[in-house]
Amino acid sequence: MLKLREKGLYEDYLMRSQEGDIVNGSIGLAPHVFTAAEKRTTVTFTYKTFSIVGELGRNANDLKQTIKKDQIFQCVAQMDTVCETALMHTRWASVGSITEENCHPINNYKPNQINPVFPFYPESTTHINVILNGDIDNYSALYAALELDKELMDMEVTTDTKIIPLQIEKYLKAGHNLAESFRLAVNDFEGSHAVAMTSDLEPGKMFLALKGSGQSIYVGISPDQYMFSSEPMVSWK
Repeated sequence: MLKLREKGLYEDYLMRSQEGDIVNGSIGLAPHVFTAAEKRTTVTFTYKTFSIVGELGRNANDLKQTIKKDQIFQCVAQMDTVCETALMHTRWASVGSITEENCHPINNYKPNQINPVFPFYPESTTHINVILNGDIDNYSALYAALELDKELMDMEVTTDTKIIPLQIEKYLKAGHNLAESFRLAVNDFEGSHAVAMTSDLEPGKMFLALKGSGQSIYVGISPDQYMFSSEPMVSWK
């Protein structure tokens, strides 16, 4: 934080780190207490861009330029880290409008919600980030079962992907750990899809799921990293 203040970036950081549905430039910060002597902080940067019709490679180039110019990201990237993970995704929306709000990843934010209590992680704040290749055919029924007040939901987020982190959160509230909550949530979904999920509840881990026959998941292993992909031209790292 001291370095951000010295560079005149602290006000920008405060604005970008407010709780909400993640948009281009969002910063997520979550402290964790593993033991009395071990405390860590997870920092998440999100970059999004969209175009209804555009040139090949335009979105990727836009994102690269945004990341290169992000001075806050550069400050954080210079710090020592225990682990680093990245989710990268491109998708033509099949549910919901083509907007920045509907670009993946999608998180579990709900307006006016008091911090939920997860019995398995009593001292942790959580952000659940999800990307989807495919469709959640029964997302409307699952929304109804959660009995969410739609007036409190962001009406700009219309993608079916939003139900994934909310369904995971449902099982976390019931006392399950993250892996079991992810498994139970995926079992609730109908349709064909591949899902990737990360959460600062268990930093450094990537959760993958495949259902149906319309998608695939490839896993590549190298000496210092794993690489995941759902389509030949879409890579998740």
